[in-house]
Amino acid sequence: MDKDELLCELILHVIKRQCQHDFTLYALPVLQKRIQRFIETQGLASHETLLLALIKGDKKLEYDLVQALTVHYTHFFRNKEYFQLFYSEILPHFAHTANFRLWSIGCSSGEEVYSYAMLIALRNQLAEAALIGTDLNANQIDIASAGVYPLNKLEELESGFKSLALPANSSLLSLIDSQQKSTFTFCEAIRQSCHFSTHDMTRDASLGAVHVISCRNTLMYFSEEKQQEVINQLILPSLVPGGYVITGEAENLEPWSDTFNLKRLHNGINIYHYHA
Repeated sequence: MDKDELLCELILHVIKRQCQHDFTLYALPVLQKRIQRFIETQGLASHETLLLALIKGDKKLEYDLVQALTVHYTHFFRNKEYFQLFYSEILPHFAHTANFRLWSIGCSSGEEVYSYAMLIALRNQLAEAALIGTDLNANQIDIASAGVYPLNKLEELESGFKSLALPANSSLLSLIDSQQKSTFTFCEAIRQSCHFSTHDMTRDASLGAVHVISCRNTLMYFSEEKQQEVINQLILPSLVPGGYVITGEAENLEPWSDTFNLKRLHNGINIYHYHA
């Protein structure tokens, strides 16, 4: 272990001790890159400088580092085949379900949650639905809660929407509330159905009575042991029998399907039906 790697581990342990966010469970090489980038953007001299400031109790630096260590990448209708199956196979399963609930874990700035909400609206199931998006990063949750996005993201949204096999009369315009000079937002029904809050999936409680859990591109940052722990202690206790788990392309739960009573819907797509 080289010096910088050792200092990164010490930094993560200080963060764990002082604000209870346990990044020691994450893959160290990924976090090393983020710490290095943070040091550069903050204009700090070295890893030692960052470590010493954290030990001395610099709360602003501590907060900013926690936000920098979390993943922010997302976009509307990311990996369209997942959203297609959600629309065509999962939603019909809950067509007559009262109080349908979907939980997006690691939702970042909310694009995934609003993507699901749009499809639920097209199925006329939004009145009975609640979508919960959670993330460790408070800054990203603020963006998601506001639900206001730069106008240049509208092209991304339109492209994803048009790539799906939806009824011919499906209109994106009916889901958009307003377009300002540089931003856009969604219709009131969609905004009211989507709720966001901070949540640490490594230590916070499960929600319970959720019909669909989308936990995409978050488990892959954990060790295999920690992945199984999150599934067993957070995800499965939150699912109703007959619910669904959606994971990322690099998060294959098939080896544990018998252990966790999960059945994959289609080969090559990580959507699983939960048989409790």
